[in-house]
Amino acid sequence: VVEALAQIYENSGFYALESLNLAEDSYRKALELEPNNPDFLLKMGQIKVKQAASKKEEERKGVIEEARDLFQSAVDKKDNFSFGYYQLALAKESLSDLDGAVDSMSRAYILDKNNINNIFHLGRLYQARGMNDDYTIAEALFKRASEINDKESNVYLQLGLLYEKTKETDKAVFEYEKALDLVPENEKEVREKIQEMIKNIIETEVKT
Repeated sequence: VVEALAQIYENSGFYALESLNLAEDSYRKALELEPNNPDFLLKMGQIKVKQAASKKEEERKGVIEEARDLFQSAVDKKDNFSFGYYQLALAKESLSDLDGAVDSMSRAYILDKNNINNIFHLGRLYQARGMNDDYTIAEALFKRASEINDKESNVYLQLGLLYEKTKETDKAVFEYEKALDLVPENEKEVREKIQEMIKNIIETEVKT
């Protein structure tokens, strides 16, 4: 009953931030009743992330740190909690801890290797870190993601960004064009942005 009440408050949090506070209190009470349930810790962490979005810059970091600690507690209680590691990785990324983010997302990936979100974000984090053979690993992960779902435009877009970063411009244009083909016509802003990225590469190539 306490958990159901928390879910009601959480779902209405989109409309009223105060509901998020009530949801957090309810999940905390649920945790008192089931202290070994990692799902409640995860939910509390997710609520903290939502609350952080409405905070001023100087307050946001502290709230994300609270979320990170809750996610860490969740995976401490359940070591095979893939989604818990996923959320922990994103929190660490928000705190500019890319090494920690890669480690946590790697754990999420190991536990659920066919989850495209785990694969995509692990690749994105390797790409963001950009150390040693990170780009090579990121490329392999993005290609793996495209094998699982060849209709996901974000995978091709991210792969294009990777190739542009590594100066493989022909490959970058190829991936951007694949992404563009998958973006619906009504998403004009996204399509225009991708078209601009392709145009910039071509113009740069002409100049050089």
